[in-house]
Amino acid sequence: MEYLNVPSILSFRHSAIKEFKVYTGSRKGAVELNSSEFDPMAIWEQYIVRKENICQELMMAFIDETTLAFFPEKYTYTYRFENGVLQIYNTMHNSWDNFAYGNRSKLVIKQGLTCIGNELTFLQHRVKNTDETCFGALNYAGLNSLSYMKDKKATIAWCNVHYTFQ
Repeated sequence: MEYLNVPSILSFRHSAIKEFKVYTGSRKGAVELNSSEFDPMAIWEQYIVRKENICQELMMAFIDETTLAFFPEKYTYTYRFENGVLQIYNTMHNSWDNFAYGNRSKLVIKQGLTCIGNELTFLQHRVKNTDETCFGALNYAGLNSLSYMKDKKATIAWCNVHYTFQ
């Protein structure tokens, strides 16, 4: 008896903000602000909307044990799972790049967003395809810890957005 190899196909289900923090400097170091007074969409709109639009159109098909196809573009990649991380082989750099987290039935694409600025005007932005952490955001701002953030005008914020596919 012959079995038909049917690809496993995942499509976009929803997105969610998983963490959002805003800090400002003080004489004693960083002070966490009430993040409910801020809108992540207002700070990172261009990044969140662009990623959301890409994700809503994207479908992933696991063709076999090593081939992953993206639709509607019909791009194919060699993939592997390493400790719950979907990695795609990057032929340009001869390396495995982390792409999403989960398994063949549910994947989460993570977007870590960071920005730094003065007086709540954010001037520098960084986008990562993993979750941002307090340490990572501080490192991006050139600080070793929250206690070094003494400039009262300095502001740093980070946000993690997860895009779920099932």
